[in-house]
Amino acid sequence: MPTISPLRRRPARLTLGVLALSLGLLTSCGTTDKNTTVVNGLDCGLVRADLAGDWTVTFNASTVNLVRCEIMADNNRTITVSATPLVFSNVAINGSDDSPSLQVVGNTAAPEVNPELTVGIGADSCLALARVWIQAENLYLDCFGTFDRNSGSYTAFCDSAELDTKAMPDGVVTDSCDLDATITGFINIT
Repeated sequence: MPTISPLRRRPARLTLGVLALSLGLLTSCGTTDKNTTVVNGLDCGLVRADLAGDWTVTFNASTVNLVRCEIMADNNRTITVSATPLVFSNVAINGSDDSPSLQVVGNTAAPEVNPELTVGIGADSCLALARVWIQAENLYLDCFGTFDRNSGSYTAFCDSAELDTKAMPDGVVTDSCDLDATITGFINIT
């Protein structure tokens, strides 16, 4: 009967050790939460029901200038954003056509532009991009943030704007600009 040298036993023990460690890591990789797998904290667990309700958008009252506009004539135009809350009831919540995200679309009670609110939220990261129509300025503010499922809210940082410069605005963008200062907004779902 052949004997196994001590040198040959070490690779077998090493292989068994690596397999045991791998199985341990694999089982600790994820947990489930509302039909979404959370892997190493990369998945925020977002589901459609988290986004249902009335959306209220409130900005810090701000006055900023438009800069780096595609149409030079809009550079240095001053815009003012009010602190009056915008409430969007009966929002539509849909899956995105081209990304692993959910899209929220809404209008206020008297929509002049359709839609006035568009929010895309990554189902894996909860990163959000909100596009909010500011009627007094005939523009959309583009605002970024991370949605918090527990509170149903996020703080939005708005750093750019999309303008409708036509005499009769219809919400169709004709120019895009950066803002010379960030506008902070707060988005809450109730």
